Amino acid sequence: MMPQYRNLLVSPKALIIVSAVFLLSLAGCIAGRPFGGMRTEENVGLQSEIRQLTFAGRRSGEGYFDPRGENIVFQSERDPGNPFYQIFKMNLESGGTSLISNGRGKTTCGWIDSGGDILFASTHLDPNAAKKQTSELEARASGKSRRYAWSYDPHYDLFKARPGEDLERLTNAFGYDAEG
Repeated sequence: MMPQYRNLLVSPKALIIVSAVFLLSLAGCIAGRPFGGMRTEENVGLQSEIRQLTFAGRRSGEGYFDPRGENIVFQSERDPGNPFYQIFKMNLESGGTSLISNGRGKTTCGWIDSGGDILFASTHLDPNAAKKQTSELEARASGKSRRYAWSYDPHYDLFKARPGEDLERLTNAFGYDAEG
């Protein structure tokens, strides 16, 4: 008969899993190569046929592949009139790229499912989105150096883009909803 663990905050199974992950991480650090560390001759087999996928715009990032490996959804700053990230989808065979978000406000956290639906966060409904874009463009034009900082804008809401349909708003609460 198994003992009861009603007073524990976590189950024994969860505690074992967390401990195993911690020990494996510690082992990687002790070996001088934490998980996700530098590419070396020892781990070169984990990465192959590496190539840059995006070239346009000031910067791009946070890319996620669809389950079939045919497309990638990513965020990129490409529009001269909007200094903030927008969500794009790229067909990996043709390289064809399309804007998924509507080009206004800030976007982040794009993800694509097996049916082609794309989820992402956007501030395009913020009544001050255009003012924030103008302010950021002016700040960049001033030439004054600033450190990169992520904006936890409380106007982020989650949206779903389905091919051939309008954006569907999934959240409607004031607050940072970007991480879904």
